[in-house]
Amino acid sequence: MTHDPLTTIRPVELRQHRDALDRAVSELYAAFAKRKLSENGPDACTACCASPEAMARIASAQKHTISIDDLSEYLSAAKGAGAGEDLAYLLPRIMAVIAIGQEPKCAGLFSIFAHYFPPMWTKLTEQERQAATTCAVAVTQWRMNVPQSHDCAFETADVLEMLASGGFDTAPVLEILAHPPATLEAARVLTQIIIHHADLWRDNGCGFYSLPDEVAANISKDLRKSLSSPGVLALLETAALSESDEDFAEQASLAHHIAETL
Repeated sequence: MTHDPLTTIRPVELRQHRDALDRAVSELYAAFAKRKLSENGPDACTACCASPEAMARIASAQKHTISIDDLSEYLSAAKGAGAGEDLAYLLPRIMAVIAIGQEPKCAGLFSIFAHYFPPMWTKLTEQERQAATTCAVAVTQWRMNVPQSHDCAFETADVLEMLASGGFDTAPVLEILAHPPATLEAARVLTQIIIHHADLWRDNGCGFYSLPDEVAANISKDLRKSLSSPGVLALLETAALSESDEDFAEQASLAHHIAETL
Protein backbone atom coordinates (compact mmCIF):
# COMPACT_ATOMS: atom_id res chain seq x y z
CA MET A 1 0.00 0.00 0.00
CA THR A 2 1.32 3.45 -0.85
CA HIS A 3 0.73 6.42 1.38
CA ASP A 4 0.57 9.95 0.01
CA PRO A 5 2.58 12.43 2.08
CA LEU A 6 0.61 14.88 4.17
CA THR A 7 0.38 18.34 2.68
CA THR A 8 1.45 21.61 4.22
CA ILE A 9 -0.35 24.88 3.67
CA ARG A 10 0.55 26.87 0.56
CA PRO A 11 0.43 30.70 0.56
CA VAL A 12 -2.62 30.76 -1.73
CA GLU A 13 -4.46 28.28 0.49
CA LEU A 14 -3.49 30.22 3.60
CA ARG A 15 -5.02 33.32 2.05
CA GLN A 16 -8.19 31.46 1.09
CA HIS A 17 -8.70 30.14 4.61
CA ARG A 18 -7.93 33.55 6.12
CA ASP A 19 -10.44 35.20 3.78
CA ALA A 20 -13.11 32.63 4.69
CA LEU A 21 -12.53 33.22 8.39
CA ASP A 22 -12.60 37.00 7.98
CA ARG A 23 -15.86 36.76 6.01
CA ALA A 24 -17.42 34.61 8.71
CA VAL A 25 -16.49 37.14 11.39
CA SER A 26 -17.88 39.99 9.27
CA GLU A 27 -21.14 38.06 8.80
CA LEU A 28 -21.30 37.56 12.55
CA TYR A 29 -20.97 41.30 13.15
CA ALA A 30 -23.75 41.93 10.61
CA ALA A 31 -26.07 39.30 12.09
CA PHE A 32 -25.65 40.63 15.64
CA ALA A 33 -25.70 44.32 14.68
CA LYS A 34 -28.98 44.99 16.51
CA ARG A 35 -27.90 43.39 19.78
CA LYS A 36 -27.47 45.73 22.74
CA LEU A 37 -25.73 45.46 26.07
CA SER A 38 -27.95 44.83 29.06
CA GLU A 39 -29.28 47.89 30.86
CA ASN A 40 -26.30 49.74 32.34
CA GLY A 41 -24.17 46.86 31.08
CA PRO A 42 -21.82 45.16 30.83
CA ASP A 43 -23.30 43.58 33.95
CA ALA A 44 -20.13 42.56 35.77
CA CYS A 45 -18.75 42.89 39.28
CA THR A 46 -16.79 46.13 39.52
CA ALA A 47 -16.17 45.82 43.24
CA CYS A 48 -13.33 43.31 42.98
CA CYS A 49 -13.34 41.72 39.49
CA ALA A 50 -13.44 44.36 36.77
CA SER A 51 -12.64 48.04 36.85
CA PRO A 52 -15.51 50.48 36.28
CA GLU A 53 -13.28 52.25 33.77
CA ALA A 54 -12.87 49.15 31.61
CA MET A 55 -16.60 48.43 31.66
CA ALA A 56 -17.32 52.05 30.76
CA ARG A 57 -14.95 51.81 27.83
CA ILE A 58 -16.74 48.68 26.57
CA ALA A 59 -20.11 50.43 26.86
CA SER A 60 -18.96 53.49 24.92
CA ALA A 61 -16.74 51.88 22.28
CA GLN A 62 -17.75 50.67 18.87
CA LYS A 63 -17.96 46.90 19.15
CA HIS A 64 -15.09 46.11 16.79
CA THR A 65 -12.75 48.51 18.63
CA ILE A 66 -13.16 47.03 22.12
CA SER A 67 -9.66 46.24 23.32
CA ILE A 68 -8.63 42.68 24.07
CA ASP A 69 -7.57 43.75 27.57
CA ASP A 70 -10.98 45.25 28.37
CA LEU A 71 -12.76 42.27 26.84
CA SER A 72 -10.65 39.85 28.88
CA GLU A 73 -11.34 41.83 32.04
CA TYR A 74 -15.08 41.55 31.47
CA LEU A 75 -14.96 37.86 30.56
CA SER A 76 -12.93 37.04 33.66
CA ALA A 77 -15.28 38.89 36.00
CA ALA A 78 -18.24 37.60 37.95
CA LYS A 79 -21.38 38.49 36.05
CA GLY A 80 -24.95 39.41 36.86
CA ALA A 81 -28.35 38.74 35.36
CA GLY A 82 -27.56 40.72 32.22
CA ALA A 83 -24.67 38.47 31.21
CA GLY A 84 -26.60 36.62 28.51
CA GLU A 85 -27.48 39.83 26.69
CA ASP A 86 -23.96 41.14 27.13
CA LEU A 87 -22.37 37.99 25.74
CA ALA A 88 -24.71 37.99 22.75
CA TYR A 89 -23.73 41.61 22.08
CA LEU A 90 -20.02 40.83 22.43
CA LEU A 91 -20.04 37.52 20.54
CA PRO A 92 -18.72 38.98 17.26
CA ARG A 93 -15.84 40.70 19.04
CA ILE A 94 -15.06 37.55 21.04
CA MET A 95 -14.95 35.44 17.87
CA ALA A 96 -12.88 38.09 16.08
CA VAL A 97 -10.27 37.83 18.84
CA ILE A 98 -10.31 34.03 18.66
CA ALA A 99 -9.98 34.26 14.87
CA ILE A 100 -6.65 36.08 15.20
CA GLY A 101 -5.37 33.33 17.46
CA GLN A 102 -5.77 34.98 20.84
CA GLU A 103 -7.67 33.57 23.78
CA PRO A 104 -9.69 36.35 25.44
CA LYS A 105 -10.01 34.55 28.78
CA CYS A 106 -7.24 32.84 30.69
CA ALA A 107 -9.50 30.13 32.17
CA GLY A 108 -10.16 28.62 28.75
CA LEU A 109 -12.51 29.18 25.85
CA PHE A 110 -15.18 26.92 27.34
CA SER A 111 -15.68 29.27 30.29
CA ILE A 112 -16.65 32.22 28.11
CA PHE A 113 -20.15 30.88 27.55
CA ALA A 114 -20.66 28.35 30.33
CA HIS A 115 -23.63 29.14 32.59
CA TYR A 116 -24.55 32.47 31.03
CA PHE A 117 -25.00 31.94 27.30
CA PRO A 118 -27.07 28.74 26.91
CA PRO A 119 -30.39 30.45 27.80
CA MET A 120 -29.70 33.01 25.05
CA TRP A 121 -29.29 30.41 22.32
CA THR A 122 -33.02 29.81 21.94
CA LYS A 123 -33.64 33.57 21.93
CA LEU A 124 -31.36 34.25 18.98
CA THR A 125 -32.77 34.70 15.50
CA GLU A 126 -32.15 32.05 12.88
CA GLN A 127 -29.76 34.45 11.14
CA GLU A 128 -27.80 34.89 14.36
CA ARG A 129 -27.62 31.16 15.05
CA GLN A 130 -26.52 30.42 11.50
CA ALA A 131 -23.86 33.13 11.57
CA ALA A 132 -22.51 31.82 14.87
CA THR A 133 -22.35 28.28 13.50
CA THR A 134 -20.70 29.43 10.27
CA CYS A 135 -18.05 31.28 12.24
CA ALA A 136 -17.35 28.26 14.45
CA VAL A 137 -16.95 26.10 11.35
CA ALA A 138 -14.57 28.63 9.76
CA VAL A 139 -12.45 28.75 12.92
CA THR A 140 -12.26 24.95 12.96
CA GLN A 141 -11.38 24.76 9.27
CA TRP A 142 -8.62 27.30 9.84
CA ARG A 143 -7.20 25.34 12.72
CA MET A 144 -7.33 22.03 10.79
CA ASN A 145 -5.42 23.45 7.86
CA VAL A 146 -3.12 26.12 9.22
CA PRO A 147 -0.16 25.57 11.57
CA GLN A 148 -0.27 27.17 14.99
CA SER A 149 2.54 29.49 13.94
CA HIS A 150 -0.06 31.34 11.85
CA ASP A 151 -2.13 32.88 14.65
CA CYS A 152 -3.54 29.65 16.09
CA ALA A 153 -2.76 29.79 19.78
CA PHE A 154 -5.84 27.77 20.76
CA GLU A 155 -6.63 24.12 20.14
CA THR A 156 -9.61 22.73 18.25
CA ALA A 157 -10.64 20.96 21.45
CA ASP A 158 -10.92 24.41 23.08
CA VAL A 159 -13.35 25.54 20.38
CA LEU A 160 -15.39 22.36 20.73
CA GLU A 161 -15.64 22.86 24.50
CA MET A 162 -16.68 26.48 23.99
CA LEU A 163 -19.45 25.55 21.57
CA ALA A 164 -20.76 22.75 23.77
CA SER A 165 -20.75 24.93 26.89
CA GLY A 166 -22.58 27.70 25.08
CA GLY A 167 -25.36 25.49 23.78
CA PHE A 168 -24.19 25.72 20.17
CA ASP A 169 -24.77 22.88 17.72
CA THR A 170 -21.51 20.90 17.72
CA ALA A 171 -22.50 18.68 14.78
CA PRO A 172 -20.91 20.88 12.04
CA VAL A 173 -17.56 20.90 13.85
CA LEU A 174 -17.72 17.16 14.52
CA GLU A 175 -18.39 16.67 10.81
CA ILE A 176 -15.15 18.49 9.98
CA LEU A 177 -13.25 16.29 12.41
CA ALA A 178 -14.76 13.16 10.83
CA HIS A 179 -13.71 14.22 7.31
CA PRO A 180 -10.34 15.91 7.86
CA PRO A 181 -8.24 17.47 5.13
CA ALA A 182 -5.07 15.55 4.23
CA THR A 183 -2.88 18.05 6.06
CA LEU A 184 -0.16 17.64 8.63
CA GLU A 185 -1.98 20.10 10.89
CA ALA A 186 -5.22 18.07 10.79
CA ALA A 187 -3.24 14.99 11.82
CA ARG A 188 -1.70 16.96 14.70
CA VAL A 189 -5.10 18.29 15.81
CA LEU A 190 -6.70 14.85 15.81
CA THR A 191 -3.72 13.25 17.55
CA GLN A 192 -3.88 15.92 20.25
CA ILE A 193 -7.60 15.36 20.85
CA ILE A 194 -7.31 11.58 20.94
CA ILE A 195 -4.27 11.38 23.21
CA HIS A 196 -4.69 14.42 25.46
CA HIS A 197 -8.44 15.04 25.60
CA ALA A 198 -9.85 11.66 26.51
CA ASP A 199 -12.09 13.47 29.01
CA LEU A 200 -14.05 14.73 26.01
CA TRP A 201 -14.56 11.42 24.20
CA ARG A 202 -14.97 9.02 27.12
CA ASP A 203 -18.45 7.64 27.66
CA ASN A 204 -19.55 10.29 30.15
CA GLY A 205 -17.99 13.31 28.43
CA CYS A 206 -16.76 14.59 31.79
CA GLY A 207 -14.56 17.20 30.10
CA PHE A 208 -17.59 19.12 28.85
CA TYR A 209 -18.01 21.30 31.91
CA SER A 210 -21.34 22.60 33.14
CA LEU A 211 -23.38 20.49 30.73
CA PRO A 212 -26.22 18.18 31.77
CA ASP A 213 -24.91 14.62 31.97
CA GLU A 214 -27.07 13.38 29.10
CA VAL A 215 -26.02 16.23 26.79
CA ALA A 216 -22.33 15.71 27.59
CA ALA A 217 -22.63 11.96 27.04
CA ASN A 218 -24.32 12.46 23.65
CA ILE A 219 -21.64 14.88 22.44
CA SER A 220 -18.98 12.48 23.68
CA LYS A 221 -20.61 9.64 21.73
CA ASP A 222 -20.70 11.74 18.55
CA LEU A 223 -17.08 12.77 19.06
CA ARG A 224 -16.00 9.13 19.35
CA LYS A 225 -17.80 8.41 16.09
CA SER A 226 -15.96 11.28 14.39
CA LEU A 227 -12.56 10.28 15.76
CA SER A 228 -12.97 6.69 14.59
CA SER A 229 -14.20 7.56 11.09
CA PRO A 230 -12.46 6.04 8.03
CA GLY A 231 -11.09 9.47 7.10
CA VAL A 232 -9.47 9.98 10.49
CA LEU A 233 -8.03 6.46 10.58
CA ALA A 234 -6.55 6.86 7.10
CA LEU A 235 -5.03 10.24 7.98
CA LEU A 236 -3.49 8.95 11.20
CA GLU A 237 -2.12 5.89 9.43
CA THR A 238 -0.43 8.12 6.88
CA ALA A 239 1.00 10.29 9.66
CA ALA A 240 2.22 7.22 11.54
CA LEU A 241 4.12 6.01 8.47
CA SER A 242 5.69 9.40 7.83
CA GLU A 243 9.48 9.50 7.95
CA SER A 244 9.81 13.27 8.29
CA ASP A 245 9.04 13.49 12.01
CA GLU A 246 9.64 10.30 13.96
CA ASP A 247 8.38 11.68 17.29
CA PHE A 248 5.08 12.77 15.78
CA ALA A 249 4.80 9.57 13.78
CA GLU A 250 4.96 7.65 17.05
CA GLN A 251 2.21 9.80 18.55
CA ALA A 252 0.06 9.41 15.44
CA SER A 253 0.52 5.64 15.62
CA LEU A 254 -0.70 5.65 19.21
CA ALA A 255 -3.64 7.86 18.28
CA HIS A 256 -4.50 5.52 15.40
CA HIS A 257 -4.46 2.52 17.74
CA ILE A 258 -6.77 4.29 20.21
CA ALA A 259 -9.13 5.52 17.47
CA GLU A 260 -9.53 2.00 16.13
CA THR A 261 -10.97 0.92 19.49
CA LEU A 262 -13.46 3.76 19.93
